[in-house]
Formats: sequence, C-alpha cells, structure tokens
Amino acid sequence: MAELRVTGIDISVKREELQEALASAAGCGSAEVQVGEIGATRGGLGTAWIKCPAAGARKLAQAEKIATGWSTARIRAIPKRPLQCFRCLELGHVRATCVSSEDRGHLCYRCGGNGHRARDCPASTPKCPLCKSLGAPANHRMGGEACTPPKVKRKRPIRQPPAAAAAAGAEGTPGSAAEPTAADGREEAMEVTT
Repeated sequence: MAELRVTGIDISVKREELQEALASAAGCGSAEVQVGEIGATRGGLGTAWIKCPAAGARKLAQAEKIATGWSTARIRAIPKRPLQCFRCLELGHVRATCVSSEDRGHLCYRCGGNGHRARDCPASTPKCPLCKSLGAPANHRMGGEACTPPKVKRKRPIRQPPAAAAAAGAEGTPGSAAEPTAADGREEAMEVTT
C-alpha cells in the first residue's frame, strides 16, 4: 500500500465520490482505496490523504491530476515515513520495542501540549515536543520537513531464549552454573602437554 496526497478538491465533492474517481483512475476497486477526511485549505479547496495499492498509486502519481467536481485536483505521492514510536515519539523503532523511560504518547504532535489532539490544537505556533526535549530547535510541527531530531542510538536489550531464561531463574544469575565436582560424578581427566 502506498500513500498519496490529493489537493485542490472542489468543496462540493464528497468523500465517496473522490474514492470512486480515484479507484477508476488507479484501475482498482473502490474498496481498495482508502480516503481520509477531506479538510479545507485557506483557498477554499479541499485536501485529502489517500492509501491504495502500489500499482494504482503509481498510476495516480504519474497522472498528477484528476477531475473532481468542478475542479482538477493535484495528486502527489507521499514519501515513505520511517518507523515512529507512539510512546516516546522517537524514530527508528515502535512501541513494542521501546526502551525509553519517557512516555510522550499523550502529547499533541503540533504543540507538545497535553489534553488535546493535533487536529484540535489551540496553539498559534507549533512546538515539536521531541526536538524540545532533545534540546534541538523546536519551532515546527513534529514530523514535518523542518523536524530533524538527532538520531539517538539505543542498545537493544539482549533477549535470552525461553529455555535459558528459565534455567537462569532456577539456578540464580545467568552464567553462575555450578562447576562439576567429583562428588556429582562428572569429573573428567585432562591431559596437558608442554
């Protein structure tokens, strides 16, 4: 699946109409095309996020335009985004593998405030919560083109196989297994040559 942005949508066009037009131009079924909410821009036209199969997305991106209602909307491909953790908001990993002690998952992506979503953000200027906490310039929306937080390299925790973890729990700490002694009958003869 690939993502596209459609801009310049006539305000009279409904989401379902846009979905049908895009599916027809992409050569795929309308059920395969996901259309986000059509948002209004300053110019009075709409913009929407689209997700569709890669082959259809290539056709749409090459066409660059599509007739919708009384206007012609522009289509552009959205570059693939890196993995992002929704817990600490850093890039390169996901929540399931996050080792950060900081939980920023409840913060607004636009201003870093608490108690609202980016869609309903009341702040007049954006402030990236991730760049702010890392000491980088933060006068931008998180994840936007201006957002370039420094890459923080983390060591991944070493995971033991279940059998080794169970053995370590039964005998104490890993690697503290008792040395064999003559009493348990496992003593071996060793020959040393010089």
